[in-house]
Amino acid sequence: MLETIKISRRIIIAMLIVMIVTAISPIIVLGANEKNLPVITPMQRAGEIKAGQELKFKITDDTKVSYIFYAWNRRTDGGKSTCIELEKEEPEYEFKINAPTQPGLYEFSIAAEDYYGNTTYWMNIPYVVKNNLSGVQDNTAPEFIFNTPNEYPYNDSTIPQEMPITIRAKDPSGIYYIGYKWTRELETKVTGATLVYKKDTVQITAPKEQGVWYLILYARDGSNNLSECYYTRVTVGKANYDMSGIKFEDKAVTYNGQAQSLAISGNLPEGVTVSYEGNGKTEVGEYTVTAKFAGDTKNYNAISDKTAKLTINKANYDITGVKFIGTEATYDGTAHNIAVDEKTLPEGVTVTGYIGNGQTSAGEHKVKVTFAGDENHEKIEDIEVTLKITPKTITVIGDAENGEDYTNNVLLGEDTLESIGVIDTLTTTATSSIVGDYSITGIDGKYGNYVVTVIPGTYTIIGKEITVIVEDKTSEYGAANLETLTARLAVVGDEENGEDYTNNILEGTDTLESIGVIASLSTTATTSSSVGNYAITGESKIYGNYTVTVKSGTYKITEKAITVIAEDKTSEYGVENLEKLTARLAVAGDAQNGEDYTKKTP
Repeated sequence: MLETIKISRRIIIAMLIVMIVTAISPIIVLGANEKNLPVITPMQRAGEIKAGQELKFKITDDTKVSYIFYAWNRRTDGGKSTCIELEKEEPEYEFKINAPTQPGLYEFSIAAEDYYGNTTYWMNIPYVVKNNLSGVQDNTAPEFIFNTPNEYPYNDSTIPQEMPITIRAKDPSGIYYIGYKWTRELETKVTGATLVYKKDTVQITAPKEQGVWYLILYARDGSNNLSECYYTRVTVGKANYDMSGIKFEDKAVTYNGQAQSLAISGNLPEGVTVSYEGNGKTEVGEYTVTAKFAGDTKNYNAISDKTAKLTINKANYDITGVKFIGTEATYDGTAHNIAVDEKTLPEGVTVTGYIGNGQTSAGEHKVKVTFAGDENHEKIEDIEVTLKITPKTITVIGDAENGEDYTNNVLLGEDTLESIGVIDTLTTTATSSIVGDYSITGIDGKYGNYVVTVIPGTYTIIGKEITVIVEDKTSEYGAANLETLTARLAVVGDEENGEDYTNNILEGTDTLESIGVIASLSTTATTSSSVGNYAITGESKIYGNYTVTVKSGTYKITEKAITVIAEDKTSEYGVENLEKLTARLAVAGDAQNGEDYTKKTP
């Protein structure tokens, strides 16, 4: 059904009232005496009122009031204020004023003047005048209301695009249909409205396009009475995208050398895209990542950025696969070291040191290995590795002879000591590589067809043979102390009888002092010995792991050099006997040519 509705508007311009009601704060009229002027009290506070409704006001003291001024001011086309006729009355203590019959958003302005021409403050009260269906007795026709106050489209308000608005009849009885229309221009005749029949509730959606719109709303009852039109002027603004399902959350990851990024979760509204700033980080640290959204900027408000924190934590190197070489060796007198097989190191890891390497003696030695990596990994703990040096094995074969007569001491047939089991019983106390003699024993008893007596033997571990030459020494007769006795290993060139000294060396850190050879040296020379040659000898024997031959040296006591001065003598001519001739040792005062006589004493 197509309806044509007339919108009647009563517009009387009163410039004085326009100026008053468009001001943000109340106006004070000059000459007003605030202490003596009466106070006007509205019985109906600001809010919603019905079209044509009576409003009651009271005056504190009507004997002082000459006139009451009031006006209804409405926001209409272009946001300008238009006031209906300015009224002037002689009031009583309590008086009534009727609300406008045209629905809309109004400001009611009222003031009082006393007999001296003084005017009170103007009072501006906002009212929303709501429509009634016309033609219904006692104004009982339903009124239009909205489901929530913030959805009520007041004049010149701004509402979002496609905002849902629920309109329903306050009293649904008598409603035949409700008509509504969105239009760009204010129409005096409404055509093409949408009609909703026999429903007290209508769902209206604000236009999608932005700009100024007019919402026209009316109703018809079952008696074909048509209400006056309610209309309001609104601005449809940009809509907001529903981003409630989009999350952008912090994330912590462990460094792996790969670029790390954050991403939103949830489904973006249609037409919305996302880009990121601060993603693609590789190094350890904390980074702020910004998600920026783009959409339809013409019809939708800009979408706020979202930020989240990307944390890249340090990783731990996996060094469980690191291999070591040189962890076992046999004693040979040289220093032994372990090393890391660098092919087994994780990428970026280097060895910074070995603490405890360079071991020579037999045994188990702890070596600490230290490592270094990059700043994206945790510090690598030191690794302790065991360097095992086993003793050198020496086999010595010796014979034991006891002088017994063993002419019949034979086995019969093909029997041997091995086959009858004697050899298996032999044991020795030689359990180490220390030079010396150790017993070899077996078990006496019955071995098959033989009663065997085992005579113990000797297991001799001999030392390495070396030759030591005692070094010659020289002291002057009467010296307070003899020189320290020393010796050296014979070297190539010391041969006298075809000896071979090419391997005449000590093993490892051994020295002639440490094995005891030097301590065995002695000489027959003393501090009181006369001039001559004296023997320096050492004991040729086993010293630790060495069999040492000591070649003697010579300690030579040389003559002590002294200076003697013949003492002068004097005798008288003709004496029978001359003085006895004498001499003395030169002393420090006798020096003539820089000689040193301080030590030239017998």
